[in-house]
Amino acid sequence: MNLCILDRGGNAFKPPHIGKAKLQREGRLPESVQCSPETAAIISQLRIA
Repeated sequence: MNLCILDRGGNAFKPPHIGKAKLQREGRLPESVQCSPETAAIISQLRIA
């Protein structure tokens, strides 16, 4: 999510593979993720515009 937002979204964005199936099998798949301060700043700017 961070990378998508930092890239300003767009249909051409290709998200990296994170191995969700393996993380889920190992019981390590997070229910939520935190965003970086840079990402939070971009989101704040988008809400104003």
